[in-house]
Amino acid sequence: DITITEANTAPSTSMSNRRGDVLSLIHLRSDGRRPHEIRHMTCSLGALPPTASGGALPSAGCSGSAMVTLGLTKVLCSVRGPCDATRRSEELPDRASLEVLVRAAPFAPPGDRRNVNPTTDRRLVEASHLLQRALSASILLHLFPRSKISVTV
Repeated sequence: DITITEANTAPSTSMSNRRGDVLSLIHLRSDGRRPHEIRHMTCSLGALPPTASGGALPSAGCSGSAMVTLGLTKVLCSVRGPCDATRRSEELPDRASLEVLVRAAPFAPPGDRRNVNPTTDRRLVEASHLLQRALSASILLHLFPRSKISVTV
């Protein structure tokens, strides 16, 4: 049997490497789970309070919201609409227009941190297009002509 004291005597340069060595010796993942364990998942609806007035925040005036947590990852989504399109170019005569905006939080891990404009970041724009295609297939847009539905993730 391998004990913790044997793992601590191994040469290591930093505290995180020591923790990783101990976790690997006792067959745990880096987040402390065993190999057969899955991450804890929660989903809560109405994570943001619905408001009647619009505002500068993306969540202001939201019709609905949800928070999904999987392990240490959290995703907050808010939906506004259907509401009147703000510009005439956004109106479609036979169905509602769907706008999807994906943003990375400023406190996200370094691999996901973006200090650029979310409208020009290729990774975020691609994610918003994929979500828009998936949502437009599942939302009955033809029931809301000349209106707009905004989804912010």
